Amino acid sequence: MVYTLLPDLHPNDHYATICVRVTRKWEYRGVSDDGEPQHVDLVIADHKANVMYAEIPQEMVHAFNNQIQEGEIYEIRRFRVTNAKSLYKPVDGHCMIKFTVHTLVTEPDKPPTTYPRYTYRLTAFEELPMLVGNVQNFIDVLGIIVEISEVEMIQPTNNQPAAPTRKLILMDIRYASERVEIRRVAPAPPQAVQPQHPPQQETRYLRELIAIDPYEFPQGGCRCTVTIARLVPDISWWFPSCVRCGKTCTPDPSGYICHACNNNTYRHKYKLVFVASDGTAEAEMICFGQIGQRIVGKPVEQDPIVIRIDRRQIFNQVAQKLALHVKQEVPLQIKKDDFIAKIEVVATSTNDLFEFYGDFAPTEDEAIQSAYNAAISHYVKKKLIAIDDFNYTPFKKMQSNFLTSQTYLMFSEESETLLENALDFKIQGYKKLASILNDTCKASAEVLPISITRYKAPLDAEENTKITFTGNASSSDPLHKIANSLAEMDEVISFHGYEPRAGDRKGIREYRNKTAWTDYYD
Repeated sequence: MVYTLLPDLHPNDHYATICVRVTRKWEYRGVSDDGEPQHVDLVIADHKANVMYAEIPQEMVHAFNNQIQEGEIYEIRRFRVTNAKSLYKPVDGHCMIKFTVHTLVTEPDKPPTTYPRYTYRLTAFEELPMLVGNVQNFIDVLGIIVEISEVEMIQPTNNQPAAPTRKLILMDIRYASERVEIRRVAPAPPQAVQPQHPPQQETRYLRELIAIDPYEFPQGGCRCTVTIARLVPDISWWFPSCVRCGKTCTPDPSGYICHACNNNTYRHKYKLVFVASDGTAEAEMICFGQIGQRIVGKPVEQDPIVIRIDRRQIFNQVAQKLALHVKQEVPLQIKKDDFIAKIEVVATSTNDLFEFYGDFAPTEDEAIQSAYNAAISHYVKKKLIAIDDFNYTPFKKMQSNFLTSQTYLMFSEESETLLENALDFKIQGYKKLASILNDTCKASAEVLPISITRYKAPLDAEENTKITFTGNASSSDPLHKIANSLAEMDEVISFHGYEPRAGDRKGIREYRNKTAWTDYYD
């Protein structure tokens, strides 16, 4: 059997099989070393003397701890390859192995005899002082024990109880009376990469694919033709994806933020969840990014409504109350589409200088706005000011609902030239938008300069609502800006959500002309 060498493993490599010797094994039982094993650590080596760190997680210790012994050779498959730990690494390398519930460990019949028995990364004694406090790697030395102290109670850290401890004194082996030779195993020469041709995909029914064990799935994949039977309800068709790491961003006062890399720059990507069938079975499937775009036939729409509040203006109001003034704004471009900024604030009474830095942003203006947001947050935490965030939660909910409803409308526009009932489907989408807008305005009517009027025309089946802006359109007050935006949104929704009455062909023509539809309905 051909085994995969350790350097050839990469993250998410699920189908590799390795044959290795366990050269080192130890249990981690916590700082005090007296608890249950939290994980079992291994150093493994293949027959080319390549080494890698492997870990048996706590939930799998009972299954593998007694089976795997130090010094023995094993054939291992169905494991998980992940990025290596950043701290306390016993060997160098970018990847590590984790055992899972699917992992299989067997003893090979006739393994090669070239597996190394000892694998260490030795450090010279004179280099040890430079490594004080270094927690990136475990440190290995080779020496002779010349003194062993009596047992004494020593407290490892302030938060740990004292534990019985012996002190060992080592002598550098280079100064011992007997000559000791340490051999280094040269790394294996790089092998030429042979071109690999993708295996021929076989056609399978969906029922057969569902029954296959994940680790028995053909490496080349299978071909199965399915039809989208229905969409999974109440799941958004898009998600904000971090431009750096691609993970999902979460809502934040400034928009969205990725907590994995602390970045607030994102772009929308498709995430289509649907149930598909080929006649033999049904299965829930999910498509991301470009695959989702190929199904929809359109790029992901950005936020249809953007309400921006000038944080510079808000801070200027705060500065007047607290006797502060902004000395200067300092934007800095790190790289293309990546800016950061700081603002310097001076207290008038004491002449003290404070500096506030914002998050990374795709434009200079957004970076400056982020810096002002950091300054506002600072004074809020100091309890010197209080910002009323009454509208934050409903508006965030409204934004999510608006984007989901807009996706339904986008699909309606694709099908309107094929089905006449797409007109009703589109109108229902705008009705949903109107309902969300009305709920938001009701929750904020007491503090926003708006009026809500209800009316019903003689032939209307349902009562209608009109939102009117009653404030000053030229005002710089953020509440006036928000209220004016809501009124404009209501006007747009009322315009596009006009519902022709049954049999009203003239009404249908007028609606089609307003929205630039085709002459399909004639």
